[in-house]
Amino acid sequence: MKNIFLDTNIILDYLALRQPFYIDADKIFSMAENDVINLFCSSLSFSTIFYVLRKLQQPKQLFQTLADLTQTMSITSVGEKTILDALNSKFKDLEDAIQYFSAFRFG
Repeated sequence: MKNIFLDTNIILDYLALRQPFYIDADKIFSMAENDVINLFCSSLSFSTIFYVLRKLQQPKQLFQTLADLTQTMSITSVGEKTILDALNSKFKDLEDAIQYFSAFRFG
C-alpha cells in the first residue's frame, strides 16, 4: 500500500468542504478509508487545523473531528531536528519546510 503525506491545506479542504478542492481531497480520504493508501500528516498540522476550523465548529465538536482524523491517518512528529533542518533549509516558507522534513524523517 502506498504512503501519502498530506499537507495541512489538503486536510483543511476536506474538513471544511473548501471548494473546488474538496472533491479531490474527498477522493484521497475515501481511498484511505477503503485501505487503498495510508495517509500521514505532521503533528504541526493539528494546531493549524484547530486554529482555522475553530470559527466553523464548537470546541467540543472540533476536538472530536480531530480525534476522528487520527483514525484515518498516522501522525509524524515534529522535533528539534526537524525544526533545525527546516530553519537551515533553502525553503522560503517555514511551514512547508517543516512539513517536508517531517515527511522525510518518516520516510
